[in-house]
Amino acid sequence: MALEALNHSDYEIKDGEPDITGWNVLNQAGEKLGEVEDLLFDPEARKVRYLIVGLQANGAEVLKDKYIAVPIGLAQLHSEDDDVILPVVSGAELNNLPAYQNSGLRPEDEVQIRQVFGGGSTAPYEHPQFYTHEHFNEDRFYNRGPQPDNNTIIPAEDMDRSERTDRIMERLRQTNEEPKSTEFPQGKVVGEYESLERENTQPIEEIGNNDYQLNEGFIPEPETVEQEEAWEEEQQGGESKLMEFFINELKDLLWAERELVATLPDMADAATSTELKSAFESHLTETETHVTRLEQVFAILGLEPESRKCDAMSGILDEGDEIIDATDEGSAQRDVGLIFAGQKAEHYEIASYGGMIALAKTLGYYEIAELFVLTLDEEKTADAKLTEIAESSANYEASTEPAED
Repeated sequence: MALEALNHSDYEIKDGEPDITGWNVLNQAGEKLGEVEDLLFDPEARKVRYLIVGLQANGAEVLKDKYIAVPIGLAQLHSEDDDVILPVVSGAELNNLPAYQNSGLRPEDEVQIRQVFGGGSTAPYEHPQFYTHEHFNEDRFYNRGPQPDNNTIIPAEDMDRSERTDRIMERLRQTNEEPKSTEFPQGKVVGEYESLERENTQPIEEIGNNDYQLNEGFIPEPETVEQEEAWEEEQQGGESKLMEFFINELKDLLWAERELVATLPDMADAATSTELKSAFESHLTETETHVTRLEQVFAILGLEPESRKCDAMSGILDEGDEIIDATDEGSAQRDVGLIFAGQKAEHYEIASYGGMIALAKTLGYYEIAELFVLTLDEEKTADAKLTEIAESSANYEASTEPAED
């Protein structure tokens, strides 16, 4: 069934849920990208699939007067204001989206949108599980308060059926029964479900002259993300090489962050200036949070937190120890060396988290990407603080210290 625009349909937003049409759309920095013009929803599943956003000029990246369709799972409601946030979407991605026309989205448009946002490795458009991708996870959108019912869109004359469905879905969410599980490579656990039929998976079929009609034998959309994962596992024959690389890098990062937690107190003790001591101590608290976030990422993936030695970070930390041994206690020279070592660690982490954000988005783990965005911002702030200390005092003070003969 084709998606419908809410403003031109006989449907309405359910009572108690916000009508976001007209709300500002902001990026993570709070800069306005445009406004929500309409919602595209699936009348059969009663779920919103896309936000129709009218972009506005915002620097050179975003086209003016262009309408685009953004999957609902990539957006979030602002915690307090009537704004919609696109936390992990770049201006370049928005610019590369197909322009939305009033005639609606074609299958090739939806595939292009999936590819722009890095989710092309999951179920293709013709598969019934296309909409179980994280791009269409409504729970991520409505996360500023109590989660709404799964059925967001209701026909005005069909409230009784919707309420009955809501009660069933709520009971399913509250059940304590765990599905049987099956171990997959890398320890990933997904629900065990019966194989889906592979016949009649085309939602539309061509009848000639570029005309299409609904395939009456089309398999309805499954209700769980676990079924999507099971289907992907069958198609891929195991974890993808990208996922394998992603998990290995997670292990490296976890080792690096844990080592920094152990090392930063020594760097703070060795620092000469109170400002540098304070910077290391402050970043220690942040680094402990980074460890917690990485452990959360492993949990999201269904894995136990496991680390492996990161040779790059190990070398950087060893260099920090050498700097402490090679410089005089209480000297500005030691502070300069500690700043160098600290910034090498920060730059390694900035590069790593930046790359991991891109990989997480490609793999469809947008919740993980958001966690990494928070960490990346903190690493950049810590790096900037070290630069400020170096340029405002440490470098000059070290330049006035006489060298030993």
